[in-house]
Amino acid sequence: MTRYLDLAGVCSCALLGGAVARTAGLDLFGFLVVGIISGLGGGMIRDVLLQHGTPVALTDYAYLAVSFAGAAVAFLIQVSEQSWTRLFTALDAAVIGFWAVAG
Repeated sequence: MTRYLDLAGVCSCALLGGAVARTAGLDLFGFLVVGIISGLGGGMIRDVLLQHGTPVALTDYAYLAVSFAGAAVAFLIQVSEQSWTRLFTALDAAVIGFWAVAG
């Protein structure tokens, strides 16, 4: 169950990265790069600082696939800036909740 909560947090962070990429006016490649960095970056830094072996995002293929999917969803869905602002707050709270429960 903790794996799925962790993956839900990765997906939510990738969606948040997609929202940032949309405001910057990036193309699909930019969405994917920002989504991967925001989805996987924090967990990889955590794993490196804790020194418990190789970061999980580098050993489990699902993390990269989920971050790609979150960034792609953010690219494909056209939402107004006001709606993204509301969604940004809700997703940020969801990420904190997912990772707090998974931790």
